[in-house]
Amino acid sequence: MFAYLFAKKDRANIEDDELLAFRRLADLYRRKTKADLEAEIETGALLEIDHGD
Repeated sequence: MFAYLFAKKDRANIEDDELLAFRRLADLYRRKTKADLEAEIETGALLEIDHGD
């Protein structure tokens, strides 16, 4: 799951408050069911990237 990407040339790292927010977001997604995730993909809230592997 990618939530935020940045080039290291633009930023050295994320801030502590951002880290806390990403940990909360990760916790939220850990509790989602497969049906929840499929519904979010269906509505466009999430984008699935499939490389055919």
